[in-house]
Amino acid sequence: MNFTGTKYIEALRGRCGCLKTTEFQDIEGFNKGQKLLSLIDMYKNQVYRLCYRLTNNEFDADDLFQDTWVRVVRNIDSYDKNKSFETWIYTITINLYKDRYRKQKRWMNIIKDFFTNEKKDFELSKVPLDKFHPESLLIDKECTKELEAFLNGLPDNFRIPVILYYFKEMNYNQISDVLDIPVGTVKSRLSRGIHKLKKALEKGGYDYGNGN
Repeated sequence: MNFTGTKYIEALRGRCGCLKTTEFQDIEGFNKGQKLLSLIDMYKNQVYRLCYRLTNNEFDADDLFQDTWVRVVRNIDSYDKNKSFETWIYTITINLYKDRYRKQKRWMNIIKDFFTNEKKDFELSKVPLDKFHPESLLIDKECTKELEAFLNGLPDNFRIPVILYYFKEMNYNQISDVLDIPVGTVKSRLSRGIHKLKKALEKGGYDYGNGN
Protein backbone atom coordinates (compact mmCIF):
# COMPACT_ATOMS: atom_id res chain seq x y z
CA MET A 1 0.00 0.00 0.00
CA ASN A 2 1.46 3.30 -1.10
CA PHE A 3 0.08 5.90 1.27
CA THR A 4 0.24 9.54 0.20
CA GLY A 5 -1.70 10.83 3.18
CA THR A 6 -2.00 14.41 1.93
CA LYS A 7 -5.31 15.22 3.64
CA TYR A 8 -4.19 13.56 6.85
CA ILE A 9 -0.91 15.45 6.90
CA GLU A 10 -2.84 18.67 6.40
CA ALA A 11 -5.11 17.69 9.27
CA LEU A 12 -2.04 17.08 11.40
CA ARG A 13 -0.72 20.50 10.51
CA GLY A 14 -3.87 22.00 11.95
CA ARG A 15 -3.90 19.82 15.06
CA CYS A 16 -0.22 20.02 15.88
CA GLY A 17 0.67 23.50 14.68
CA CYS A 18 4.19 24.53 13.74
CA LEU A 19 7.13 23.13 15.68
CA LYS A 20 10.43 24.71 16.49
CA THR A 21 13.23 23.32 14.35
CA THR A 22 15.24 22.40 17.45
CA GLU A 23 12.62 19.88 18.53
CA PHE A 24 13.54 17.46 15.73
CA GLN A 25 17.03 18.44 14.69
CA ASP A 26 18.77 15.62 16.57
CA ILE A 27 16.53 12.78 15.35
CA GLU A 28 18.40 10.29 13.20
CA GLY A 29 18.78 11.43 9.61
CA PHE A 30 17.66 14.98 10.32
CA ASN A 31 19.45 18.26 9.74
CA LYS A 32 18.75 21.62 11.27
CA GLY A 33 15.86 23.36 9.58
CA GLN A 34 13.76 20.31 8.82
CA LYS A 35 10.36 20.21 10.47
CA LEU A 36 7.46 17.94 11.33
CA LEU A 37 6.17 17.51 7.77
CA SER A 38 9.59 16.27 6.67
CA LEU A 39 9.55 13.75 9.50
CA ILE A 40 6.09 12.56 8.52
CA ASP A 41 7.15 12.29 4.90
CA MET A 42 10.09 10.10 5.90
CA TYR A 43 8.06 7.64 7.96
CA LYS A 44 4.47 7.99 6.73
CA ASN A 45 4.39 4.87 4.54
CA GLN A 46 5.93 2.57 7.16
CA VAL A 47 3.67 3.90 9.91
CA TYR A 48 0.51 3.76 7.82
CA ARG A 49 1.21 0.18 6.71
CA LEU A 50 1.57 -0.82 10.36
CA CYS A 51 -1.66 1.02 11.23
CA TYR A 52 -3.48 -0.80 8.46
CA ARG A 53 -2.07 -4.19 9.45
CA LEU A 54 -3.19 -3.66 13.02
CA THR A 55 -6.69 -2.34 12.30
CA ASN A 56 -7.52 -4.16 9.04
CA ASN A 57 -9.52 -1.25 7.64
CA GLU A 58 -8.79 2.18 6.22
CA PHE A 59 -11.10 4.14 8.54
CA ASP A 60 -9.45 2.95 11.76
CA ALA A 61 -6.00 3.00 10.14
CA ASP A 62 -6.46 6.68 9.24
CA ASP A 63 -7.44 7.51 12.82
CA LEU A 64 -4.56 5.53 14.28
CA PHE A 65 -2.14 7.18 11.85
CA GLN A 66 -3.22 10.67 12.89
CA ASP A 67 -3.25 9.81 16.58
CA THR A 68 0.25 8.39 16.31
CA TRP A 69 1.69 11.62 14.96
CA VAL A 70 -0.17 13.74 17.49
CA ARG A 71 1.34 11.57 20.23
CA VAL A 72 4.78 11.94 18.63
CA VAL A 73 4.48 15.72 18.82
CA ARG A 74 3.26 15.69 22.39
CA ASN A 75 5.98 13.32 23.59
CA ILE A 76 8.96 14.28 21.45
CA ASP A 77 10.87 15.45 24.54
CA SER A 78 10.75 11.91 25.92
CA TYR A 79 12.36 10.41 22.82
CA ASP A 80 15.79 8.95 23.60
CA LYS A 81 17.90 10.15 20.69
CA ASN A 82 20.37 7.33 21.29
CA LYS A 83 17.72 4.82 20.22
CA SER A 84 15.95 4.11 16.96
CA PHE A 85 13.22 6.61 16.06
CA GLU A 86 11.48 3.90 14.03
CA THR A 87 11.26 1.64 17.08
CA TRP A 88 9.96 4.53 19.17
CA ILE A 89 7.18 5.46 16.75
CA TYR A 90 6.15 1.82 16.28
CA THR A 91 5.89 1.55 20.07
CA ILE A 92 3.59 4.58 20.12
CA THR A 93 1.45 3.16 17.33
CA ILE A 94 1.02 -0.23 18.98
CA ASN A 95 0.34 1.26 22.41
CA LEU A 96 -2.36 3.49 20.94
CA TYR A 97 -3.85 0.48 19.20
CA LYS A 98 -3.87 -1.46 22.46
CA ASP A 99 -5.41 1.44 24.36
CA ARG A 100 -8.23 1.66 21.85
CA TYR A 101 -9.10 -1.99 22.33
CA ARG A 102 -8.77 -1.76 26.09
CA LYS A 103 -11.54 0.82 26.01
CA GLN A 104 -13.65 -1.64 24.08
CA LYS A 105 -12.81 -4.31 26.65
CA ARG A 106 -11.38 -6.47 23.89
CA TRP A 107 -7.73 -6.18 24.85
CA MET A 108 -8.35 -7.47 28.37
CA ASN A 109 -9.97 -10.57 26.91
CA ILE A 110 -6.93 -11.08 24.70
CA ILE A 111 -4.61 -10.81 27.69
CA LYS A 112 -6.80 -13.22 29.68
CA ASP A 113 -6.72 -15.73 26.81
CA PHE A 114 -2.96 -15.38 26.54
CA PHE A 115 -2.28 -16.19 30.18
CA THR A 116 -4.74 -19.08 30.01
CA ASN A 117 -2.80 -20.51 27.08
CA GLU A 118 0.51 -19.91 28.84
CA LYS A 119 -0.56 -22.24 31.63
CA LYS A 120 -1.15 -25.14 29.28
CA ASP A 121 1.54 -27.78 29.50
CA PHE A 122 2.34 -28.79 25.97
CA GLU A 123 5.32 -28.85 23.63
CA LEU A 124 4.86 -26.56 20.67
CA SER A 125 5.95 -27.87 17.29
CA LYS A 126 9.02 -25.98 16.15
CA VAL A 127 8.51 -23.93 13.03
CA PRO A 128 11.76 -22.70 11.41
CA LEU A 129 11.15 -18.97 11.09
CA ASP A 130 13.75 -18.55 8.36
CA LYS A 131 11.88 -21.02 6.13
CA PHE A 132 8.41 -19.67 6.68
CA HIS A 133 7.55 -16.55 4.71
CA PRO A 134 3.87 -15.59 4.93
CA GLU A 135 4.56 -12.21 3.36
CA SER A 136 5.56 -13.97 0.11
CA LEU A 137 1.98 -15.24 -0.24
CA LEU A 138 0.83 -11.67 -0.74
CA ILE A 139 2.46 -11.78 -4.19
CA ASP A 140 -0.08 -14.42 -5.20
CA LYS A 141 -3.38 -12.56 -5.56
CA GLU A 142 -5.35 -15.80 -5.23
CA CYS A 143 -4.19 -16.40 -1.67
CA THR A 144 -3.89 -12.79 -0.46
CA LYS A 145 -7.38 -12.76 1.03
CA GLU A 146 -6.85 -16.15 2.66
CA LEU A 147 -3.57 -15.08 4.26
CA GLU A 148 -5.07 -11.81 5.48
CA ALA A 149 -7.99 -13.70 7.01
CA PHE A 150 -5.72 -16.23 8.73
CA LEU A 151 -3.39 -13.51 10.03
CA ASN A 152 -6.26 -11.34 11.25
CA GLY A 153 -7.72 -14.34 13.03
CA LEU A 154 -4.71 -14.64 15.34
CA PRO A 155 -4.96 -13.16 18.85
CA ASP A 156 -3.12 -9.82 18.95
CA ASN A 157 -0.43 -11.06 21.32
CA PHE A 158 0.63 -13.44 18.52
CA ARG A 159 -0.42 -11.36 15.49
CA ILE A 160 1.54 -8.22 16.38
CA PRO A 161 4.94 -9.98 16.75
CA VAL A 162 4.31 -11.79 13.44
CA ILE A 163 3.53 -8.46 11.73
CA LEU A 164 6.64 -6.79 13.16
CA TYR A 165 8.93 -9.73 12.35
CA TYR A 166 7.79 -10.57 8.82
CA PHE A 167 6.16 -7.44 7.45
CA LYS A 168 8.20 -4.76 9.24
CA GLU A 169 11.40 -6.89 9.16
CA MET A 170 12.27 -6.18 12.79
CA ASN A 171 14.57 -8.46 14.77
CA TYR A 172 13.90 -10.01 18.19
CA ASN A 173 15.56 -7.17 20.10
CA GLN A 174 13.65 -4.49 18.21
CA ILE A 175 10.34 -6.25 18.78
CA SER A 176 11.27 -6.62 22.44
CA ASP A 177 11.80 -2.86 22.67
CA VAL A 178 8.55 -2.03 20.84
CA LEU A 179 6.38 -4.37 22.92
CA ASP A 180 8.35 -3.93 26.16
CA ILE A 181 8.61 -7.67 26.71
CA PRO A 182 11.65 -9.97 27.12
CA VAL A 183 13.33 -11.35 24.00
CA GLY A 184 12.45 -14.86 25.16
CA THR A 185 8.77 -13.91 25.21
CA VAL A 186 9.10 -12.47 21.72
CA LYS A 187 10.52 -15.76 20.45
CA SER A 188 7.82 -17.76 22.23
CA ARG A 189 4.98 -15.65 20.86
CA LEU A 190 6.46 -15.70 17.36
CA SER A 191 6.85 -19.45 17.45
CA ARG A 192 3.32 -19.99 18.70
CA GLY A 193 1.87 -17.42 16.31
CA ILE A 194 3.61 -19.00 13.33
CA HIS A 195 2.51 -22.44 14.50
CA LYS A 196 -1.12 -21.27 14.53
CA LEU A 197 -0.76 -19.51 11.17
CA LYS A 198 0.98 -22.53 9.64
CA LYS A 199 -1.84 -24.84 10.75
CA ALA A 200 -4.44 -22.47 9.33
CA LEU A 201 -2.58 -22.26 6.02
CA GLU A 202 -2.26 -26.03 5.82
CA LYS A 203 -6.00 -26.41 6.38
CA GLY A 204 -6.48 -23.91 3.57
CA GLY A 205 -4.42 -26.06 1.22
CA TYR A 206 -0.99 -24.44 1.60
CA ASP A 207 1.69 -26.94 2.60
CA TYR A 208 4.65 -25.53 4.56
CA GLY A 209 5.73 -28.83 6.01
CA ASN A 210 8.99 -28.80 4.06
CA GLY A 211 9.61 -25.05 4.31
CA ASN A 212 8.39 -24.38 0.77
